[in-house]
Amino acid sequence: GANSLDSFYIGLAIVKDFVKRKPKKIIDRKYDIFFTATWFDDLTAPQRSKCLAKLTELCDKYKLIIAPKGSYSDYMKLLGESRIAFSTARDDVFSNRVIEAAAQGTISIATGRDIKRFFKDGEEFISVDADNIIERVELFLNNPTLLQEMSDRVYAKVVKEFEARSRFLQLLEIVKKNINGRDLRS
Repeated sequence: GANSLDSFYIGLAIVKDFVKRKPKKIIDRKYDIFFTATWFDDLTAPQRSKCLAKLTELCDKYKLIIAPKGSYSDYMKLLGESRIAFSTARDDVFSNRVIEAAAQGTISIATGRDIKRFFKDGEEFISVDADNIIERVELFLNNPTLLQEMSDRVYAKVVKEFEARSRFLQLLEIVKKNINGRDLRS
């Protein structure tokens, strides 16, 4: 039965209260790069530390904010003031931070493969690793028109497809499709 299994990430959603009604234009944002410093562990997630070290090399050219974990509301406000936000995924699992950033019109720079199942690299997010992060970040930060187009695109997608109620309804559709015509008493 493994071939008939539907995998559905119910957690890939954002509560409507945290979706910015009208995101600030990319050009008007206070920060270029946002990084939330929740934890560092070189044993379990060495790429995270490598990427942060590389990002700090850009401090002379760009406004980088490294914020400690505060309230969720403060975190969302900082995202809304940032052009791009770094997200790393341990074991290549998709991080909900990408959804949170997109709900503010912020472009994610992200590691991991799983994100590519949901978003398009170079159109809705920026795929990076420790070896190419500087070049990729500079390429996009130096093109505010492209960043704005990406912001508009990913924001519209998240509002439509990843708002929590919408995700729940998508799950119900999968359940309905899979139980249609089955006798559920057995």
